[in-house]
Amino acid sequence: MEEVRVCADGKSALVRCKNQTVQLWELPAGKALASPVRFDAPDAELASSRDGLTVLIRGPGGTAQLWDMLTAKAKGDPIRHNVKIMDAAFSGDGRTVLTAGYDQEVRLWDTETGRPIGEPIRHDGIVNTVTLGADGRTILSGSSDQTARLWDIKSGMSLGQPLQHASEVLKVVLSPNGRLALTVCSDGSARLWDVPSCKPMTRPMQHEIGVESGTFNADGTIVLLRCADGTTRLYDIPQPLPDNPKLVRAWTRTQSGFQLDEKNVLRQLSQAEWLESQAELAALHEHPSLATSGN
Repeated sequence: MEEVRVCADGKSALVRCKNQTVQLWELPAGKALASPVRFDAPDAELASSRDGLTVLIRGPGGTAQLWDMLTAKAKGDPIRHNVKIMDAAFSGDGRTVLTAGYDQEVRLWDTETGRPIGEPIRHDGIVNTVTLGADGRTILSGSSDQTARLWDIKSGMSLGQPLQHASEVLKVVLSPNGRLALTVCSDGSARLWDVPSCKPMTRPMQHEIGVESGTFNADGTIVLLRCADGTTRLYDIPQPLPDNPKLVRAWTRTQSGFQLDEKNVLRQLSQAEWLESQAELAALHEHPSLATSGN
């Protein structure tokens, strides 16, 4: 056994074995739901729909094949790029699949017929990675041209400005609500982006041992980064403060150690004042109703 992928419903899993097969199993019974699907290339890459019922198997060349995992039969025409397919990602409903190619293109395919939908989307370099937002409308791709780009799936038009990086982009992920993007670069760094503005939210996240991949937790409040040394690092995502003057004032005083006096002159807080601000902020977080009472 080489890999196990638990399906979205938690009741089944795709199991890849060393004998170059992949098979759908029922959980927790451990019962095979269908015959195994066999593939020729030992280094083949697999992408699967959320329900595990459709798998795309691609080898080292520019061809991939869709498979129905309940019948163990091929679905539709082979999917083809001119050269190597670098990555693939299914839509949430499993009806379409995106592929990223060494030919600098992103393509969308129908998973029943294997036929292309619309025109290819082009980068100025090899497209290393691609993903589709949970809304099924937004594509995020990453390229050797040192950019990640957002695209409208229907029109194929770019959304906003490119997300510029200092090195090629190897991995991209969209948050569950589609408002944040996570990118991982060949220099071992990860970056967090605000999707609507296409602007970075934080400084690059870097370690002595480089970052290889990353993802969001289920509610999109934490980033999980997998590093080259096998460790995982967690980062809390900065959250916007509520539109409440009392809470904003307490947070600003606590974080900066300064405040404006009655003449709007900036002055440093004493230690006692700073500790008082910390206590006030903690109380406002613990009892949100205090933030709306008084001025």
